[in-house]
Formats: sequence, structure tokens, C-alpha cells
Amino acid sequence: MTMTESQVPSYFEFHATDAGKRVGGDDMVYTLWIGTNDMGVLLTGNNPEVTVVDVAECMVNWVKVLYEFSGAMKFVFQNMVPLQHTVLYTSNIQMTEQVAAGNELTKLMLQNLVPTLDGAHVAYFDSHSLFQDIFDHPENYLNGTAPFNIAGCITCSGAQGTDQDSYLWFDQLHPSEQADRIVAREIAKVFEGEENQWTTWLS
Repeated sequence: MTMTESQVPSYFEFHATDAGKRVGGDDMVYTLWIGTNDMGVLLTGNNPEVTVVDVAECMVNWVKVLYEFSGAMKFVFQNMVPLQHTVLYTSNIQMTEQVAAGNELTKLMLQNLVPTLDGAHVAYFDSHSLFQDIFDHPENYLNGTAPFNIAGCITCSGAQGTDQDSYLWFDQLHPSEQADRIVAREIAKVFEGEENQWTTWLS
């Protein structure tokens, strides 16, 4: 898993520097949003030793490691989006099942982990339901100058300028800039202590 093998160790290396020591504090909130590439590896079978359980454990261990080794106390954990709606995995039943299983596993694992994190605050952000709502009701979220497009992607069509804000997907797998703005807006509400329908506080 790239995150635990390189990204987290790199963060700890940075944290030990003078610049890194200035990062953090009581107001620091850590958020994680991974799993898309991992689900693809499971689907292709390129690494048959890795299972959806391994992916879920990796995601949840991120919280535990940051809590134990860097004193992190505030987390926003984002689950996986409905990848079966991406161009790459359109209507793929196996992907639908993998994402559903992975999200349920991570939520259960987090619920079991939280009581061991004394004083920590962990929010579960339901990116899956948010993206499903964008997919079902694009008129409430997309605001570009082209017709709403939830099935194609910007790089597929060559959309330019404000037309791009009519798309849910940037390329065959990743969200568009407009979709990212929506996620950022909703996550910002969590940071500011506001209620939103996509967030459940586990502690």
C-alpha cells in the first residue's frame, strides 16, 4: 500500500524538520480519501494476495498510526465514491460490490478503533452518498455552461473553460474540479463545526 509504505513515513520525516514542527496543534484536522486505485488493483487481479480487507485495514490504520506517533487528535475519514459510475468501471457489478464491502468494512473497523483513541474526534464523511446524489441530481451541484454530463468525462470530450463545470468526472476515474469543489465545501463545514448530511461523528 503506497500510503503506509511511503506517504506516511514521508510525513513523519517532514514532521521531524523545523518546518514540520510548526505544523499541527490543537486545531489541526487530518483527512483521508483513498481507495480508488486500490479497488482497481483488486479488480484486475494484478496483486492476488491483496484483498478488500487489506485495503480497509490500511485505510483505518492511518488513523491509528497518526494518533499514536504524531499526536493527531482530529480526523475526517472519507469513504470511497461509487466507482461503478466512473467511465472506467461503468455499471461494473464487481466494482459496485467491492466498494460497498470496502466502505462497510472501514466503517465497522473505525467504530471498533475509536474507543481506543482517548480524546480523539473522528468524523466519517460519506463521499459515496454525496457522489451518488450528484449522479442522481446533477442540477443541484453542477453549474457549467454545457449540458450536465455524469456519464462522460472532461478529458474524453475535450471540454474547455466553464463547460468543464458541467461534468462529474475529470477523466475515466477521477472527479472533476467542480466535484472537488463540492467535496471541499462540505468538508469545510465539518472543519467549521457545522452540521451536514454527509458526516457522522464517531467520537
